[in-house]
Amino acid sequence: MFFWLLSGYLAKLSYGHAVVGTVQQPAAEIVVVAFGSPVTVGLGALSRSTVVWEMAVADLAQKYGDALNISYIFVPAVTCLAVCEKGEDVLSGWYYTLQRPGRVLVFLNNGADLATPGGYRSRYPSLPDCNANDISLYMLSAQWNVLAVNSLTSIEIDRTILPTTLSLGFLRTPSYVRLCQNLLTMYNWTSMFILLDKGSVPINTFVASALAERLNNSGRVTFVLRTVLSNANTTFRDNLIELRSFSRILFFFGHAAKLRQLLVTASSMNMTNGQYVYVAMEALPNFIGYGKMSWRYSDKNDQVARVAFRSLLVLQPDISSFKTTNSSFRLANEFRSRSMASVNINYTNADHPSEIVITTYDAVMLLGKVLHEAWRSQEDLTDSRNLIQRFLNQTFDMDSESIFIDSNGVRADNLVVAHYNSLTDQREPFLLQPANAADELNVIRSLEDWPSLKWPPSSSPGCEDGDADKCRVAGLKTSEIWNSTAGRGG
Repeated sequence: MFFWLLSGYLAKLSYGHAVVGTVQQPAAEIVVVAFGSPVTVGLGALSRSTVVWEMAVADLAQKYGDALNISYIFVPAVTCLAVCEKGEDVLSGWYYTLQRPGRVLVFLNNGADLATPGGYRSRYPSLPDCNANDISLYMLSAQWNVLAVNSLTSIEIDRTILPTTLSLGFLRTPSYVRLCQNLLTMYNWTSMFILLDKGSVPINTFVASALAERLNNSGRVTFVLRTVLSNANTTFRDNLIELRSFSRILFFFGHAAKLRQLLVTASSMNMTNGQYVYVAMEALPNFIGYGKMSWRYSDKNDQVARVAFRSLLVLQPDISSFKTTNSSFRLANEFRSRSMASVNINYTNADHPSEIVITTYDAVMLLGKVLHEAWRSQEDLTDSRNLIQRFLNQTFDMDSESIFIDSNGVRADNLVVAHYNSLTDQREPFLLQPANAADELNVIRSLEDWPSLKWPPSSSPGCEDGDADKCRVAGLKTSEIWNSTAGRGG
């Protein structure tokens, strides 16, 4: 079966030589094996990732063709069962079919899962949750001493377990969890309210759940976690009433339109006067799946929302890290034209942000860059445990961005905390979490235009004036509140 698949998916290999110094050195044979779960919608759709992967592999072949003979295979997994329950067998089949002395294999994957609204799992509910980030798949690559690269969603890596895995995805959940913790620590906020809208994109669930688990383990911050499944009639009034009796800090994980509704309701309850802080996350700017994070919706609530947004902080990537270059424009345009040709879909930047195109492309280009450097040094490219050391604790300057890889082989990006400044009508970063120092939160500028002009507010309403009833909730053990997560949106 695998030999039959090879005939359809493995490009013809060519061989060449190049001169390194005064020695004629044969080109290295590289085979990139791309795999993943068959998600049909969203950023994790393989139809999107494969377009970018193919672009990058073609450019690598053109750039390093004298040194690296690169071929690309896409493993045509049809069902969730083929990828998850039999994932090890599928990859093993490809490995033992392709591996031969001197050939360098690389497993490439976007890390998407099937537990996404409207995805494959929603059409086939009897199938198990399907996660292409299953650690067993990466453990296989360690057993074979083969590089495995995640290019989109990112995973956390323990080098003792996954010594040959690189996580180069731009959407790194733990970085945002760390940013939340750093923000709480910086302002000595010891109580908080987490509100998760379960109908929003998966990263909101991932971050909210991971944050709650971290806080529960640390015991320093008392918190409430409430989940809602919002609809057009949801006002979040009940949640805000509960917030008022417990904390002044609310972290909202949900669609931007729902965030705006929450702030409008908060305004009607006199809860946008500077005493309360609302924190939201936008991991990708202008992505349609996250919604339009703005007060301006051209409706009757615009002016109320504009004032209410002064009480909002936004966790987001430092977009200044991306350079607007001819290369970035070319990539975005080529992605759209190739997608139109291959799947007859015309993606806008809101459908598939250029940041995802660039970072997915750069994950593959970075791989080729390091392989080429190692080849020039006449290292053994088949020894991935040794090769991966070239990536660790390094910053790589690419055409459209700089990439920092930490000591575990995980991409880390600069993240910022931004505030809506009504004086400039702009969202302005004022805190920076550096890529190479994730435990730090540095002040970029002073926070201006906070509604009460008194920044930061306390996290515990009523405690400072001796209100025992209000302080009673704040005194509960974290675990007691964490285990009580049923709530209504109002």
